Amino acid sequence: MLMPKMGRADTGWVMTTIDTAEDFRIGRVVSRLFNALFANWVIFLTLATLLMAPLLLLSLYTTANFASMGITPAGGIAPGGLGSFFRLFALQMVIYTIFYYLLQAALVKGTITYLNDERATLGQCLSSVLKSAGTLVVIAFLSLLGVFLGIMLLVVPGIILALMWFVIVPVCMVENTSVTQTFGRSRALTKGHRGKIFLLILMYFALAFAIVFTTRPLLGVSMMMPKPGELNVAYVVVGWAEQVILAALTAAGVASIYYELRLVKEGVGAQQMAAAFD
Repeated sequence: MLMPKMGRADTGWVMTTIDTAEDFRIGRVVSRLFNALFANWVIFLTLATLLMAPLLLLSLYTTANFASMGITPAGGIAPGGLGSFFRLFALQMVIYTIFYYLLQAALVKGTITYLNDERATLGQCLSSVLKSAGTLVVIAFLSLLGVFLGIMLLVVPGIILALMWFVIVPVCMVENTSVTQTFGRSRALTKGHRGKIFLLILMYFALAFAIVFTTRPLLGVSMMMPKPGELNVAYVVVGWAEQVILAALTAAGVASIYYELRLVKEGVGAQQMAAAFD
């Protein structure tokens, strides 16, 4: 099947025509994801632990200072505490998004390198992140803002934007695009395959909820919304460990989806993608 291929030239994006692979396959994405994750689990979990550490510190601080955050012992919002609550919520979202995008970038390097039959070191993954850290922070902030505003507009626009921008981090890392090019390129790559990406996201949430609802009873925490009195250091640390594992899984999954999109739309393989890191 002939499809257009996007490539960069001195004057911008140009198009050529090449033979592509078969259609986007969820099974192939999942298989590639777990192969990369299991083959590099030490490095991937180490990266996730390092880059999710700020979230642990913030969670521990929040747990120890609920009263100053505008939250009552029963788990409600204290009178006059709405502003403090939303400031805390916004801070958590910004910190999580920024460091999660940095983790995505590191695991994109590790995953693409693995798919090219090589192994990336911890230092190489972190070095690739540092080179693009400024752009990644801007992308993280803009995407979070865009999706948040979309969710405020009856939820659906936010979901659509999240699907359109699902591979902005690997696009930035592999194709070395500018901020504006990154969003447009992700939109073009995901076009026609967002339904399958959405299904993969639902599969991820099913797994995440299964993990959460398995561990909470063991910690003596409510199944739905935990109350401040139930939260302790053990709960925070276990919850953070779950986030580390799920963040590593998700980041590797985004890299696998990006690889699949480039493969089926443009016929680009791991060797060509890995060359971007040389």
